[in-house]
Amino acid sequence: MRRRRPPSWNAWGVLPVAIGYRPATWLARQILPLARRFHLSAYDAAYLELAIREGLPLATLDDDLRRGAAGAGVALVGAP
Repeated sequence: MRRRRPPSWNAWGVLPVAIGYRPATWLARQILPLARRFHLSAYDAAYLELAIREGLPLATLDDDLRRGAAGAGVALVGAP
């Protein structure tokens, strides 16, 4: 049986998500230094940078990203 979403369902209208566009130079200045400093992939460093910029805790089960968050002073969701 194939599941279908209701016709009015739209994640972008429901979730409080803002999409920001950044130039490649921003990536080189913000994300890559975090990736190098905490030995993270650029993908993980992007999540870390977002948590730092927004002042929000980070939710992850990834050990490297958890260590990076601790090193950057970012709280983890569910951490004591």
